[in-house]
Order: sequence, then structure tokens, then C-alpha cells
Amino acid sequence: EVTCEANPDTVTAEKLQQLRGVGFNRISLGVQSLDDAELATLGRSHDSATAVTAIQAARDAFVNLSIDLIYGIPGQTADSWGETLRRAIALRPDHISAYGLMIEPETPLHAMVTERKLQPLSDDAYADLYAQAQRTLHASGYAQYEISNYARPGYRCRHSLLYWGNRQYLGCGAGAAQYLAGVRSSNLTDTVSYCEALESRRSPVESQERLTGLQWAGETIMLGLRTSDGVDLRDLSTRCGTDLEVLHHHTISAMVDAGIATYADGLLRLTPEKGFLLHSQVARRFLM
Repeated sequence: EVTCEANPDTVTAEKLQQLRGVGFNRISLGVQSLDDAELATLGRSHDSATAVTAIQAARDAFVNLSIDLIYGIPGQTADSWGETLRRAIALRPDHISAYGLMIEPETPLHAMVTERKLQPLSDDAYADLYAQAQRTLHASGYAQYEISNYARPGYRCRHSLLYWGNRQYLGCGAGAAQYLAGVRSSNLTDTVSYCEALESRRSPVESQERLTGLQWAGETIMLGLRTSDGVDLRDLSTRCGTDLEVLHHHTISAMVDAGIATYADGLLRLTPEKGFLLHSQVARRFLM
């Protein structure tokens, strides 16, 4: 799997063929919405017509097509979100990511919310849109395999599954992160400094951290709980040398009693209906 990410307004048939020619076999388009008013709110440089054209061109060029959508946009309604989902599904992508909007500080969107020019959605409205995506995509043959990701059979994102499994990955380039042999590191972010380090045969690594066994186990649980497969605590216990079932007994019991997780034969899973939405709050309990 070799994926290229692209914005819809940068896509042309010629570029797509060039990408295929150099080895890319999967493309992910940052569509975000198929509603022009919502795209304007997000400050995107494309409109819905451009997004549709890009999806159709990518569909013709690639056998593995993914699109990113966003819910929780100020002003978004169940009707507008449903229409975006309906139109997206009709374009036959193999994979759909549906991300909840995070309004980050020091962004134009954050400034508009702070100045009361935009009204953020309530938690209940946010949760309703999430559940709507689950129902709509499931009914159309897209299985939810992670909090924000849905795929047709055989089209789960392989590199994302690697991250969520807390397995090793190599990062190449300025600012790239990697995780190898229990060490998490990141490269210099400045391109000139990065190139100078390579030319002088110095390591471009700017920072690194070696994880202890319990730190690794905690992060593996946190990441694994993002997925529908969950995490095998007994296997992790063997690998890190600590009985995680005993260590986290009270946390697991509370999660199961609250209906946000299931636990059987060492396998811990968050429930898609309730647990996935609370992942950030519950997963941190396992970090050491």
C-alpha cells in the first residue's frame, strides 16, 4: 500500500497518472464536505463540484480510493450531513474517514467561534451526527473498523492499522516521526537544517524517547482501543512482563459497567455506540 494524500483542487488526470506511474496505488482525498456553505466555513479552497470531479477522476485512476469527511462543522445539520454522506457513497470510494471537527486554537475558525461569529455544535448534536454516520455507512456496506474509519471489505487502511497496532514505522524527511526498536523519535523540522545534517553525515533526529515496558503497553492499549478489534491484554501482559488485567481491573470493571466497553477472555473492546465517542477520556487511564 503506497498512499498519496491530496486536496481536491490539486487533482488533475495528468497528475493522477504520474502518481500511478511512480508507484502510488492508493489515494486519499481531503474532501471534508460536499456542502458549499460548510466548505466556506472550514476555509477550504475547493467547492463541492470540484470535489466531485476530483473523486470521479481518482476513481477512474486508482483501484483504492479513500475520502475524508468532517462532521461537527458549525451550522451543519443532520440533513446537510446526510446529503454529504449520500453523495459521497454514490461516488463509490473504497474507504471513508469521517472525522469530528476539532477547533484548534490560533486558527481562523477558532477566532470566529471566540468572537461569536460562529456557534459550535453542542455535544449532543455532535454525537448525533457521529451516530448518523455509523448507521448510514454501515447500511451502505462500509464496516467501521476504527473510531473514524469505514471500509468496504478488503480496503482497510494498512498503514493506519500499523499505527493503531503500535508497531514499528520509519519516518523519512524533514519533520517526519518514526518508532523503531522501542524508541520514538522525530526529525528536524527545518528543511535546510535537515538537508545539512544529511550532507554532513549527521543524524537528522531532533528528539527521541525510549519507552519502558509499561509505557509501551499503555500506549498499545490506548491505540488498540481505537479499533473494532480492541486489544488483547493477556498477550500484552506476556510481552511487557506485567499482569495488565490485575493492574487495570477496577478501570476495566467500571468501563464494562458503564456500557462503554466489553471484556471477555482477555480481549478489551470499546462499544461502537458509546465507547468510541469517549475514547479520549477512557484511554488515558491506561497510560503510565
